Amino acid sequence: MSAGFRCRLVLAAIPLASLLAACAHNVANIRTFASSVQVMADDTPDIVLADQTSCTQNSLLQNEFKALEDVNLAPLPCAQLDAVAKSILIETRALQAYATVLNSVAQDQFVTTDDDSNSLGASIDTLKGTSGGAVAAAVSKIFSLVESAALSGYRQRKLTEVMSGGNAQAFKTIMVSYTQLVDQYSGALQRRSDDIDLMRAAMSNVHSGHNFARTEPLAFAEFSLRLDGIQADLKSKQAALQDFKAAVLKIQPAFEAAAQDLTRPNPKEIYSDVKAFAGQVKDAHDKLKKAFG
Repeated sequence: MSAGFRCRLVLAAIPLASLLAACAHNVANIRTFASSVQVMADDTPDIVLADQTSCTQNSLLQNEFKALEDVNLAPLPCAQLDAVAKSILIETRALQAYATVLNSVAQDQFVTTDDDSNSLGASIDTLKGTSGGAVAAAVSKIFSLVESAALSGYRQRKLTEVMSGGNAQAFKTIMVSYTQLVDQYSGALQRRSDDIDLMRAAMSNVHSGHNFARTEPLAFAEFSLRLDGIQADLKSKQAALQDFKAAVLKIQPAFEAAAQDLTRPNPKEIYSDVKAFAGQVKDAHDKLKKAFG
């Protein structure tokens, strides 16, 4: 009797909940989903860290513009943006951790951990200010999963536990918040782009008593070139971020599709929702690297 035939006999004789414990399966959809989440999460720090100081720099630009044109612009919400950025980074670490556990378990490998949960206590508390207590609890839940998976030697037999119940709900809770934070971050970029347009409009006002295009043409030309460079950079980032947001919006249907591997392992092809998510992540990854460095 072949090993494959014996495995099929075992699977036919045990309950569904124990299905994955009997034999290792090539759960391709779950592995593709987990790998794509890892890529998505790996991209996020580049987005935030490459842009963290630009709000302050743009505020300084506003002050310089006021001195040149005597036009007041509403202050940029740099403090709020900084809080959003910090929350994005914390939630990203949780998403990375979940995807790593899911990928390892799906491949029937042991889970390892760098004990992130012990270093995130104070940081998780800050989530309550921007994302809410439910999100902070969900992040804690994910890192508890990481510890349990590492200490208990989770393998593929634990795949259902990782991808259902409280662990799945924690992941989904974080993703809802993460989507909202990415929207806020995108809005902040748009606000800065709008400020550039306002500066341009004021500079083009020939009736302005402080129009330095007429009084200081060299300074005007230099400042105009700087505005052009900043605006081009912002537009590039906004376009890349839109693709990233599109990938984030595909994660929920991809999760549900990948979870079908729990009851129908070893599919012949990747499900359309998983494939769409993976493709969007790859496209966004390439554009983000170009726009954010």
